[in-house]
Amino acid sequence: MAEVEAFGLTDKSGEILELRRLDGELFPSGGTLSQRKSHAVKGSNKKWPVGIQEAESYNNLILVEGVPDFLGAFQIIQVEGKAGLFAPVGMLSAGSSIDSQALPLFEGKHVRIVPHVDQAGLKAAKSWAESLKLAKAKKVDFIDLSSFNVTGSTCPPLKDLCDFLPRHKDGFQVDAKKWEVLS
Repeated sequence: MAEVEAFGLTDKSGEILELRRLDGELFPSGGTLSQRKSHAVKGSNKKWPVGIQEAESYNNLILVEGVPDFLGAFQIIQVEGKAGLFAPVGMLSAGSSIDSQALPLFEGKHVRIVPHVDQAGLKAAKSWAESLKLAKAKKVDFIDLSSFNVTGSTCPPLKDLCDFLPRHKDGFQVDAKKWEVLS
């Protein structure tokens, strides 16, 4: 296998380490693995919500799907000057439920889910919301990124948080009625 430059995302739990290629290309197939955009290191727990332990002292969480959206949520929090109020948390797969060991860490928190705008993302968000409510999250709500799509626009439809970032690079509070993540 050829060497490629990659980066990894993990947290202090040590439960998961996921790799992504810096060039955005797919990891090649090998052994029993097919081509894939991300690679969880052997022994990783894909059900673990990255950043949940780091968010312990925060009352407001932004729960996203995937490494790029986790980094995007972190960027939004920083740009809007809300680093002391909000923390990003990421599920690294729409196909994963939230680990039962992590669920108590959501108790008493306001969790705003920013799902991918596709069947798998919306199904995952609904499942996560149900689990979070059972785990006694204070409040669980959603941001519907499709509400930012403009009919007749030359911009492609938004499908995830990363699609949102370049459109609103000069500020994220452009439409407070739709984008109330950090209010």
